[in-house]
Amino acid sequence: AVVSTQSTGAAGLVTLAHKSGGPKMDIVVEGTGFLAETAEEYSKQMERIFGMGEAELIGMREKGREHVRREFSDEAFRDSFVAHCKEHVDLDLREIEYISEMEDE
Repeated sequence: AVVSTQSTGAAGLVTLAHKSGGPKMDIVVEGTGFLAETAEEYSKQMERIFGMGEAELIGMREKGREHVRREFSDEAFRDSFVAHCKEHVDLDLREIEYISEMEDE
């Protein structure tokens, strides 16, 4: 479901997603879409979306598209992945250097 939610934002569509997990935590942020849990909440959010003016819809679509591009692009993934890997690689290198120093003593 998360990939579909990201895809709707990337496509410039107004997102309506379940208020849980990824959509709640980081995909649907302020002004990029709507969250709901119950049938009643979904109905109210759909009514809200269908009642939006063209300028408001365009603004939300653009904000959603930019959010997905900034947070979930290949470049964003690569940068985050490399940063996390460097933390572990640096730690391992320090441990190896420390062990080598102990062996030299």
